Amino acid sequence: MIANTVSTQQTLFTEYYGGDTEVTVDEVIRGSAANSIVKQGNMFNSDPDTGYEYLLYNVRVKNIGDDSLSLAPMNELPVYANGVKSDIAFAVLS
Repeated sequence: MIANTVSTQQTLFTEYYGGDTEVTVDEVIRGSAANSIVKQGNMFNSDPDTGYEYLLYNVRVKNIGDDSLSLAPMNELPVYANGVKSDIAFAVLS
């Protein structure tokens, strides 16, 4: 079983990034909608392999501790869809 899971618009309180943080899943886009966004983003992006799909998610990470928080584009945030862990290929911080 996966511990500490959250759904859209739920917040997880954790020390995952080395400090006290809130991680909130703001939006999840899957299937043909995600495929369309990925294809529009770059003409060289291909369709996912058969049996796979693009999974786009927007999360908010908030430092609620006293220590500084270091966050990099490739910090791994485990994401599961239907109980299967996704492979993170790219992350964008804004």
